[in-house]
Amino acid sequence: MFFASDNAGPAHPQVMQALLDVNQGYANPYGVEPLMDVVRDQVRDLFEAPEAAVYLVATGTAANCLALATLTQPWDTV
Repeated sequence: MFFASDNAGPAHPQVMQALLDVNQGYANPYGVEPLMDVVRDQVRDLFEAPEAAVYLVATGTAANCLALATLTQPWDTV
């Protein structure tokens, strides 16, 4: 068993195949490509929150930091 971060190991073959399947042409970075609008809408539908602001991040650590930052004042500690 390998208990390090999940982003330190190899990607599952199905993940790699999915990446190959959608690897077509160029896409704008930083969440401005059309596919990101589809993903954000799916997340809003999943949580039944049509007005939610959806921010996609690369890791769980980044998600945790963003969540804590929204709940605390700049001088607070966790």
